[in-house]
Amino acid sequence: VPLNIAAIPDTLVESHLFGHRRGAFTGADREREGAFRAASGGTLLLDEIGELPLHIQPKLLRALENREITPLREAMCRRRPPGTHLHVLYRHR
Repeated sequence: VPLNIAAIPDTLVESHLFGHRRGAFTGADREREGAFRAASGGTLLLDEIGELPLHIQPKLLRALENREITPLREAMCRRRPPGTHLHVLYRHR
């Protein structure tokens, strides 16, 4: 799953990466699974990773190190089931 960070407005990057629940923000009329879940079992390519807003970086690090993904407006984080693999590639120009 390719995701060009530079092409996403700063206010929507977190939603694109981790997903969101309905009503998480104005215009969120349905749930979105996010790039991490969409790439489960495959590869997630984060293009232009250097454009990632600073406030999102700790959450990305937690997702990579602890395999914890928390969609917007969800109280609990979700772990990928054991045995589920995800390869994350990143590119910065």
